[in-house]
Amino acid sequence: IVNNGGINASVLEAIPEKDNIITKAAELYFEAAGISGNASFTLTKNIPSGAGMAGGSTDAAAALRLLNRKIARFSEDELISLGSRIGADVPFCLCGGFALCEGIGDVVEVIQGTLDSYVLIANDGIHVNTGDAYRALKRSTNDEIPGDSKLEIKSRIKSALKKGSLEGVHSLLRNDFEDPVFAKHPELKKIKEEFYRLGADFSAMTGSGSSIIALFNDKTKADNAQRELKKNIRQVIKTVFLNTSNLCLEGSHID
Repeated sequence: IVNNGGINASVLEAIPEKDNIITKAAELYFEAAGISGNASFTLTKNIPSGAGMAGGSTDAAAALRLLNRKIARFSEDELISLGSRIGADVPFCLCGGFALCEGIGDVVEVIQGTLDSYVLIANDGIHVNTGDAYRALKRSTNDEIPGDSKLEIKSRIKSALKKGSLEGVHSLLRNDFEDPVFAKHPELKKIKEEFYRLGADFSAMTGSGSSIIALFNDKTKADNAQRELKKNIRQVIKTVFLNTSNLCLEGSHID
């Protein structure tokens, strides 16, 4: 694995190559394909570690896609199944775009949709251990949403994304990790509150933390929020959603 720099290049340097998730993905691909060989990857590392942004999972997904582009041994569904053996986020990262994920992330339902919002991602370098976050969540099977309610929620979210607006579904979009993680890192809650103070239309913590994202329908408000938050926060990145088709076949999933 060749380190090609990036904002978080030091993350790559801190992980022995044999333990890197890219190496694990390549080894799994060769093993499943029943072949031997070597692969070299060049990585520009911009996604921070422990940020709840699936940085490692995206690397693994990219490795699987690149290998399959060269060797073409697996179908789309087979490649996604391989990804689920590496990590729960890898199947989604192989699909990209918008999707509803269930189970431990290994059941992926792709949604064709778009959002025209400007997106700000704030990361202040706080590392949240995913295992600790899950233990603090104390989730049990009794907390499952009843089937009829789940179907209604999914239907409303799908409809919103197809229309290109989250208006009307904000109350359905929450991150249950926020309560335990904010209790341990109250500074993250303050970032979310600051986004809303600066005019965000929606804000939430990503994954098990620690990045906070915010959606703005107004570019001027997004630019102002980025400028203000940069005064005290390590990274505040502005981006947009790519209005492209998903990489997966529509409706492909893992059972």
